[in-house]
Amino acid sequence: MNVEEAFWSMVRDPELLRRYISSDGFSLDEVCIKSRRLGFPCIPSIDDDFKTRLIAVSITFLTVLTMELESMGTPSSIDGIAALLGDISSDLAIYGAPRDVIDEAHELMRRIAIMARLVKTPLDT
Repeated sequence: MNVEEAFWSMVRDPELLRRYISSDGFSLDEVCIKSRRLGFPCIPSIDDDFKTRLIAVSITFLTVLTMELESMGTPSSIDGIAALLGDISSDLAIYGAPRDVIDEAHELMRRIAIMARLVKTPLDT
């Protein structure tokens, strides 16, 4: 399963997000800071509406992925990451996510894109 498929599975079943976080050894408190600051649950309930699940899983998943890539230290290729970042960006806008959520997601996506070598930085030249 690539990262895009994993993400959408987590939106459908948020319990998978909790398992992903614990399997990576990250603390829920550490991972959930951004979601809580933005007013969304870190791990939504399966009973939450799709919009809430999409927004909450997006911020939490992007946070964990950023932390994961930072802990690896070296740039990494991730199957499906470009498609996923595009999906999250457009779907947050389509579903009317608050501006601060979109801004936070874009900042996390920018960091992920750099670490996943999807974009070049001035240091790469």
